[in-house]
Amino acid sequence: MKKRVLVITGATSGIGHETALLFIRKGWTVYACGRNREKLRSLEAEGAVVSGFDLNHSSATEDFMARILEKEEGVDLLVNNAGYGLYGSVEEVPDEAARHQFDINLFAAARMIRLSLPSMRVRGQGRIINVSSMAGVISFPLGGWYHASKFALEGLSDCLRQEVAPFGIRVILVEPGAVKTPWPEEALGKMEDQSGDGPYDRTARRMGLLFRMFYKGGMTPEKAAALIWKAGTARSPRRRYAAPLHSGLFMTFRRLLGAGIWDRSVALALKLAREKKVKGKS
Repeated sequence: MKKRVLVITGATSGIGHETALLFIRKGWTVYACGRNREKLRSLEAEGAVVSGFDLNHSSATEDFMARILEKEEGVDLLVNNAGYGLYGSVEEVPDEAARHQFDINLFAAARMIRLSLPSMRVRGQGRIINVSSMAGVISFPLGGWYHASKFALEGLSDCLRQEVAPFGIRVILVEPGAVKTPWPEEALGKMEDQSGDGPYDRTARRMGLLFRMFYKGGMTPEKAAALIWKAGTARSPRRRYAAPLHSGLFMTFRRLLGAGIWDRSVALALKLAREKKVKGKS
C-alpha cells in the first residue's frame, strides 16, 4: 500500500517539527520545509525529505512543490504551519514589516494551497490544515498586524472550504492558544523593539508580563502535533480544532459577549499582571 503524503511548512522547530516527526512515525511520507536547512537535519535523519528556503520566495516554493509532484501522485495533506508574530503598535510598525507579516502568515500559505490543489482535485481527495491561532478570533494590544494576518487566514480558510468541498477536499483550521515554544519570546522581542520606548512603553511592559505568565501554562508542541494528527486523519473532521482549553474558552467568550466586554477584560488582565509584578518585588 502506497504511503500517504504530508507536506508541512515551518518544520524547523516547535509545532511543525513535532508534527512532521509524528507523521513519520505513523508511517507517512513527509516533505518538510523551513528557512534553516541545518535545523531540518534531525527530521531528515528520521526519514523526512527536507528543503531549506524562504517561503516568501515564490520560485523556491514552486520548485519545492514541483519536486514533490514529480515523485508522488499528489499531496494527501498540506499543513500550512509556517508563521511568526510581529508585535508592536499599529502606529509604530512600519509598512514594510507589516507587509512581510502578511507575506508569511497569509500569502505564503495561499501559494502552497494553489500549488497543492490541482493534484488534490484530480484525485478527488485531500486535506488542507491551516495553523491559525486563537489570535485569529480574539485580540490583544500591540498585536495588530499579527492578529490581522490570522483573522485573514481564517477568512481565507472558510471561503476555500466552501470552494473545494465539491471536489472532495477538506479545509481545516487548527487554532492553538499558548504553546511552549520559542515563539512568545521572539514575539515579545519584536514588540520591545517596536514599542518598548515611546507612547506605548507601559502597555508593552504589561503585555510582556501577561504573556510570560500566560505561556507558563501552555501546552507542549507534542500535544499540538497530536491535535494536527487528529484533524488530518479523522474520518469526519471538524472545521476547527482549538487547544488547549483556554483557546476555545477565550474564543467562545469573545464571540458570545462581544467586543466591549472583551476589551474591558483585556484591560483588567493587563492591570492584574502589573499588580502581580509589583507585589512580587515587595
